[in-house]
Amino acid sequence: MTQPVTIYLFRHAQSQGNVKKIVGGNLPLTELGDRQAQDCAKHFSTIDYRAVYSSDRLRAQQTARYFAQAKGLTVQIDQDLRERDYGVYENRDDKDYKEEVRGLFPVFDRLPPAAKMEFKYYPSYETSASMVKRFRAALIRIAQANPGATVMVVAHERAIWLFLHAIGFIKDYKIMFDCIENTGWVKLVYDQTFRVLDSYELKLG
Repeated sequence: MTQPVTIYLFRHAQSQGNVKKIVGGNLPLTELGDRQAQDCAKHFSTIDYRAVYSSDRLRAQQTARYFAQAKGLTVQIDQDLRERDYGVYENRDDKDYKEEVRGLFPVFDRLPPAAKMEFKYYPSYETSASMVKRFRAALIRIAQANPGATVMVVAHERAIWLFLHAIGFIKDYKIMFDCIENTGWVKLVYDQTFRVLDSYELKLG
């Protein structure tokens, strides 16, 4: 029988992309973000976690490194923990992005939940279904590699939010801006299925 695994799933600390309102990209943490990451790791330092994982994005890795340093661990990278791939709009100004796709918002809003998960605003846009599939697979791999242990995982706002919707913790499908604060977190247990035990700095609808 597989031993249950406890996963603390964090959004990264404040990045330069958050401040500059850049879509996606790979910008580092701000000075405030670096302090947030250090404070968060210090807060959780009494927990006996055995591994630290991060997406391959710099903002997530820089957040995760403080968790790793606290226990003498190495940050393990899994690119499937990334935020949504915005395709041609990666590294673009968020205001410009929203202006250019705004006309499709009413179309999206009228769709049933399943169709929303498969909706593409433009050809290179990663669907929510695709993002959740890879994100969930990454968490399952992490759990299977750490039976009975507690692990820390640093990822991204939209990926975490939609994953929580997919496992039934978020009942209504909503894409909300600032739905998870920087260093906000959710505590999960995985034992063939995922269950949420606790959360902090999440908007639930």
